[in-house]
Amino acid sequence: MIISLEPAKESVRENLREALFQSLPPELQGLPQAEIERYFDELYGPISEQIPSTFEINESLLPPDVLTTLAQVRQGIGYFQVGYRALIGFMVLLILGIVLLNRQVRASTRSLGSIFLSYGIIEYAGIWATKYFATPQFLQLGIPSSLQAWLPQLLSDFLAPLEMFSLGLLIGGAVLLIISFVYRRE
Repeated sequence: MIISLEPAKESVRENLREALFQSLPPELQGLPQAEIERYFDELYGPISEQIPSTFEINESLLPPDVLTTLAQVRQGIGYFQVGYRALIGFMVLLILGIVLLNRQVRASTRSLGSIFLSYGIIEYAGIWATKYFATPQFLQLGIPSSLQAWLPQLLSDFLAPLEMFSLGLLIGGAVLLIISFVYRRE
């Protein structure tokens, strides 16, 4: 991960400049503004060169025990993702099983389609409402401002799999309803 230090460099520059102008050394008092600015630039130049423009965080900075813990977390997340996809596939197989065993394609697809469509709409509306109403609530909790900017993205990332699932149910329900109206038994 690469972090830009340019905003920090600019903040340091402004803070040092403000400190210099608030308490001018006796040798600078009475000098014109341009002369004081040139003096500040001469002082700040070496400081600015010592601060890199970016900071890179990589795995070589982490101790070995943290790396093993991260490997275990990655493996657990991988298992979760495989299970998530397997359950969706299992749902599709169950739908096919219900339709094939029931042998009434129109009635089965219409029933399942209406259930999936209504559940998808309700779930997606709930996710939208959570994102819309929870974000202002995070700002009122007294959390530091650096985390306040991060929390809405965390909430969005946390709800993304559920949002995709609800959209899938909504689309699947619509497709099943369309099949129930289009299908003709021969």
